[in-house]
Amino acid sequence: MYVRLRKNKTGTTTVYLLESIRPEGKLNSTSKVIKCFGSSSNQAVVEQWKKDALSLKLSFGQQKISSRDFLKIQKSEDIKNCTVQKLGVKFLYQNIFDDAFGKMKLKNINMQLLSDLVTMRIAQPVSKLRTSNLSNQYGIENITPNKIYKLMDNLDDDAIESIKKHVWNNSKKLLGTEAIKIMFYDLTTIYFEANSRSELKEFGYSKDGKSQHVQISLALIVSQDGIPIGYEIFKGNSFEGATLIPTLNKLKSQYKIEDVTVVADSAMLSEANIEALIENGFKFIVA
Repeated sequence: MYVRLRKNKTGTTTVYLLESIRPEGKLNSTSKVIKCFGSSSNQAVVEQWKKDALSLKLSFGQQKISSRDFLKIQKSEDIKNCTVQKLGVKFLYQNIFDDAFGKMKLKNINMQLLSDLVTMRIAQPVSKLRTSNLSNQYGIENITPNKIYKLMDNLDDDAIESIKKHVWNNSKKLLGTEAIKIMFYDLTTIYFEANSRSELKEFGYSKDGKSQHVQISLALIVSQDGIPIGYEIFKGNSFEGATLIPTLNKLKSQYKIEDVTVVADSAMLSEANIEALIENGFKFIVA
């Protein structure tokens, strides 16, 4: 482990505690952030962070510790034996992201930037411009709006389907196959501060009361524990009941689902949908 002071274009200095690691199959080592202490133009603050980083490095000693092990709590005694550490948002969610998506390869996608944006979305869900302005406060640097838009453009249908598959596999691994035999289905609308129609953006009934704006319809499926299973996007003027069967059949085909009970509200209740649910082998509970 070692301490690094990085000079930023804004005139601030960022203090890191880093660890050298050699990824499997790679000849050269790379650096992994153990903790980012922050960015400041105040030299006294930077010096204090530097001392804190050295102190944390010494506390680890010669023991090779991964952040995942550092955060692992398996029984109540582990909580009593924990030492208090200010880990930081990036430190925590970076490792959760790595556990779930670290081995996934997406064409033309900067996985570190994707991880940083996911972290920022969890920490403070705001606009893309605001995300760019706030990122330094979370130890995440150089996220410009152009980088965000470029990454979003590169998240094509193939990349999105790969991410969905990873989410499904992680949910199944976390909960077990038995726990995802009940699926809760609902649909909402998301409006845009614009009036220009497109392939998906269309005027329709708005659940936000924003019928003057174009919108899309978002179908979301979660487990009985509220863990995401999948989602689909439809045109903003789609009839709610018409989204149920296509979404469920796509999930069933993609993930080889054999035995599942679908729970939905009264908006999904129609004679045609009930017949289709039975025909396609779904058990169901509807209002």
